[in-house]
Amino acid sequence: MHRLTSYFKQAYPITFSWRSTFWNAAGFGLFIAVFLFVFRPFGTYAMATDGAVINALSFGGVTSLGIILCALIARLVPGAFEEATWNLAHELAWGAFNFLVITLLNYALVWLMYGEQVQFTLAGTLIVTLVVGFFPYSMLLLLNHARMLHRNLKDAQVMNAQIVLSDLPDHADPIVIRGENEGEEVVIPQGDLLCLRSANNYCEIHYASGEKAHKKLFRLSLSSAEDQLMGHVHFMRTHRTCILNLSKVTQVDGNAQGYQVTLDGMTETLPVSRANGESFKRRIAP
Repeated sequence: MHRLTSYFKQAYPITFSWRSTFWNAAGFGLFIAVFLFVFRPFGTYAMATDGAVINALSFGGVTSLGIILCALIARLVPGAFEEATWNLAHELAWGAFNFLVITLLNYALVWLMYGEQVQFTLAGTLIVTLVVGFFPYSMLLLLNHARMLHRNLKDAQVMNAQIVLSDLPDHADPIVIRGENEGEEVVIPQGDLLCLRSANNYCEIHYASGEKAHKKLFRLSLSSAEDQLMGHVHFMRTHRTCILNLSKVTQVDGNAQGYQVTLDGMTETLPVSRANGESFKRRIAP
């Protein structure tokens, strides 16, 4: 039981951009419309062509509407959809909720279009959706997770074999980081600056001094900090939440979401977004 629980707690990527939402809505809606028109299930085989087209487009449109509605619901509670904590169990539960919403909307449309002629119950509709839709969806989800996990673990292994810690030369210009508040300024040797992390409207500056790691908190956006690091080639924004000193990378781990990085002098791992994964890999293992 513990092994099964651990399996479903594995990280899984989360994507809630409006672009992906509309593409998914259009794709699933089109699939449902084509399926209903071609195979004519649930007693619709006797329909004339015009009626079959209207029927297919109606249910396809409602399916698309259901996906968009779920995306709107997700944006009302953004704190519940953080990639740092998102896992397989969350993805499966969210998929089940999407299927439930779509089923309820389609059942409502059935009653609106056919009224008392409907010959199946809501419970029966949910069972059909579970068997025909959710089970195949779950299998594809688990296969996709296994594919991404295998790929990223393999990439991490290759990168770890090529990592070499490098000390920047003593004559390298120190880095000056200035915050928005008066007096917020720190001067750090390039080789001592480990990373910068966003913290709402503030920026955490992590650096080493001697054998100890230190942290300063400035009122500063990560984008502004990135501008101040322009020209320092060892630094890379790997995620919307952090900028890393690539010369301090000691280990790269992989999961289905992408890569997790450990820096010399830090115990907490830092993320690499999927969008930055390829460029990070090229710079670590050229």
